[in-house]
Amino acid sequence: GSGSGVLALHSLQLGAAAAIGVDNKPASVRAAANNACANGVEGAAFFLPSERALKNDIEYYTTNGEKQREEWGLEKVVPEPVCDVALVNIEGGKLAYVAPFVAPFCKDGCVVILSGLRSFQVDLVTKAYAECGVVVEESLTTDKGWYLLKARKVADAAGADQ
Repeated sequence: GSGSGVLALHSLQLGAAAAIGVDNKPASVRAAANNACANGVEGAAFFLPSERALKNDIEYYTTNGEKQREEWGLEKVVPEPVCDVALVNIEGGKLAYVAPFVAPFCKDGCVVILSGLRSFQVDLVTKAYAECGVVVEESLTTDKGWYLLKARKVADAAGADQ
């Protein structure tokens, strides 16, 4: 999730043309947008994911999300391939779960950085992203056992013939 928006905001400060943050908690989306305004950072957009992407969180979303989205004027995100780089920094099981949501944002050739996982989650995450056309190219680890996967969105085979 985008949380406070710190990664999106810093990427813009480091030269990114735009940044998209997505979180399943309406309060986080609102906080991230407020942080962008408070710090004078332009080019960031923060969204709640679609209901489809939240099927496991639907109870939370239907209880809190839609009401807050409307009250705060937050938009629902409609994925389209706009990203040259995507950073997904959440716990490993959730990394695998959000693969079908992340991949549609990625242009062909997009570098996808996946972090927040342990060794026993590497295969699960690798498989989940491969099923969405995002192939892991490199795996890095820390001395504390945390893993980061560098992946790339491959060209859509169906679209390549057109």
